[in-house]
Amino acid sequence: MRGGPDMLGPPRSRNRTPLPGFPVLRIVALTSTRVNRRTADEAASPAQDGTNGENGLRRAIVDAFAKRAKQAGIRAIVTDDLAKDLGVSKKTLYKHFRSKEEMVLALIDRWEASVERTPMPEAGADPILTMRAWTKNWETNTLQFSRSFWSDLRKDHPELYRRYRSAVFAKMRALGRLMQPQLRPGITPQFAWESYLVLMDNAGKPAFFERARMTREQSLNAALELWIQGTLVAS
Repeated sequence: MRGGPDMLGPPRSRNRTPLPGFPVLRIVALTSTRVNRRTADEAASPAQDGTNGENGLRRAIVDAFAKRAKQAGIRAIVTDDLAKDLGVSKKTLYKHFRSKEEMVLALIDRWEASVERTPMPEAGADPILTMRAWTKNWETNTLQFSRSFWSDLRKDHPELYRRYRSAVFAKMRALGRLMQPQLRPGITPQFAWESYLVLMDNAGKPAFFERARMTREQSLNAALELWIQGTLVAS
């Protein structure tokens, strides 16, 4: 099941995951592990990366975090798994993010930037292209993430949850005001957005689009066209 901004989203703990001790190994095996791990860490180190540097590794960490969070939620993410995904040590992860909450913050920062980049139509302009861009943003930042993720975000990181939610709805209100001249008679900006949210939330659920033998993208685009036809005046 997928969520939306109203699911926008349990904390096991806000403390950073402790680093476990090394298991007892033979000296040769331990030395080999350290050498291999150091090689991977140095390859990802900002000092060794002349093109992407620290930003490149931080971006990769957030990408790996988001990939796991989409399916299992925030609580289920284990730093050992992230380190394994990236081929680096937990020490390297903590060099860039001291806790899981900092990774959540980086993800929310990324989403907020994406929301801000969504183009705003000029007054009187055709809003359809803007709505298509907004729907793509909605799919990427919201519908691909599980209800577990949004529940975890809302319960464990309420300030970040409210921050992203506020950014989304502030943008919606601004878009609603600009599109008001294109709304059909009798349709208010509030109703337009409420109906849009209901359509997008349902069209993005696997139980919905799989039953219709559609991809999520096809389902969202079809729902958007229905919304456009019923809400906006033809240009």
